[in-house]
Amino acid sequence: MESEDLSLLLRQVNPETVEKYLLAIGWKKIQTEFVGMVIYENPRVAYEQIIVPIDKNYLDYSLRISQIIELLHKREEKSREEVLNNLLTNPSDIIRFRLSSTKTRSGT
Repeated sequence: MESEDLSLLLRQVNPETVEKYLLAIGWKKIQTEFVGMVIYENPRVAYEQIIVPIDKNYLDYSLRISQIIELLHKREEKSREEVLNNLLTNPSDIIRFRLSSTKTRSGT
């Protein structure tokens, strides 16, 4: 994908969707006095934070979203494309479930 096309795609990610996604996977919102951004921390990894810009018009918005995708790709062990698709999808449309039994653990 061309860099310009990717930048346009990243700008389609809504900050509100990023917030809902992070909260749904266990990240905690930190109270901050910074204007224009919201900070989340990973309670499972010391000092790991994500800074989410709240305005899509910021010059570095696409860069910040790509950094968020990269970190979530590593933490969730999902492809970058899957993380991006999750961030482009309304969180209420995502249903996740897992069936855990001795048969499913062995792959049968």
